Amino acid sequence: MLNSLLWLSIIATVLFLAVGFVYGEFAFVFPVMFLICFFLMYGVYILDAEDQAGANPELQKLPEPSMWSHIYNAWLYVNDSEAWARYTSFFSFFGGVVCGSFVGLTVLTLLNVPSDALNVNSLLPSWISGVFLAMSAAIYMAKRG
Repeated sequence: MLNSLLWLSIIATVLFLAVGFVYGEFAFVFPVMFLICFFLMYGVYILDAEDQAGANPELQKLPEPSMWSHIYNAWLYVNDSEAWARYTSFFSFFGGVVCGSFVGLTVLTLLNVPSDALNVNSLLPSWISGVFLAMSAAIYMAKRG
């Protein structure tokens, strides 16, 4: 399994670098923002789970709550760390892509990127390579559970 995760990470990194070198330094913005937002959201999930678990020492004795319950993250963290890693990686990935898209567009706007560099033909490969890079990070974090 580690071998396939290693290859996935290598391919995602090579794609990230290739897109950046073909389309210019502005193509690095989306992949970097996706990774930053993914790891920030993952960290928020960790802090929330540890805080909730510390505040509720009887969490292990509770029956499994609804997935949409505010205590589910902590319950899963305490009772099934592998499932918690998958759950957290999944939601952090999607949240990272959404948040990273908005932050990336904001950064590109604030950097006064020339309008010829801000077209679909250059932004889409950057966005796709960012999604692939964030997905490889999410899969790694989900598997290491």
